Amino acid sequence: ETFAQRFLPIGNPLGQLVLLDREGGKPEAFEVIGVVADTRHNQLGEVPLPEIYQPFEQAPGRRVGITLRTANANLAGLNAAVRRIVHEQDPDVFAGDFESMEVLMSRLLAQPRFNMMLLGIFATVAMILAAIGIYGVIAYSVTQRTREIGIRMALGAQRGDMLGLILRQSLTVVAIGLVVGLLAAFAATRLLGSLLYGVGANDVLTYATVVCLLGAAALLASYIPARRAMKVDPMIALRYE
Repeated sequence: ETFAQRFLPIGNPLGQLVLLDREGGKPEAFEVIGVVADTRHNQLGEVPLPEIYQPFEQAPGRRVGITLRTANANLAGLNAAVRRIVHEQDPDVFAGDFESMEVLMSRLLAQPRFNMMLLGIFATVAMILAAIGIYGVIAYSVTQRTREIGIRMALGAQRGDMLGLILRQSLTVVAIGLVVGLLAAFAATRLLGSLLYGVGANDVLTYATVVCLLGAAALLASYIPARRAMKVDPMIALRYE
């Protein structure tokens, strides 16, 4: 697909001719008979390069990779059977080892998974530290406003009103932080695109999940000191210095 989009962008690529250099240096024309999806040969996150497939008779290579679909996962028996068949066809051809698709995918994803695990650990620690910081700031604010809270309650404010006031003010700051964080995350995902597989850099569900988790952590960190403010005795609060 990448080859067709880059070098044959006009019209239907089927039936068009492509000139390729041969070993003798003389270009030869080949007709395009089909377009297939891009293939990643080394890493799952690599950018597909423009390439073409040719019949083996036209462009024999030194190495040939074979993908087999089997009814069972007996790789030992499969190895022996393939080696025997290849040897019967041509004793000079060497058949290498086979590995299952699960093993191949596990090997390719090992490093990205490790990187994402470290990133997840750091993100979890950062969220915990942020929750502790929010709790500390709100608790300090409630302590500093104890006299104000007492005056409000003496003038008729209900305990639920004080709970809502503290939560509303703290969550407003949290909401601003979430908006700024989302904008920063939107820009940072451009740098982490190579670590993502099966998930888009702008996946809405991922952003929504992160916002919900951070919002829940901030709500819990704000609720504890806000509940403490709700239980303040107005008479004691009025004498608080």
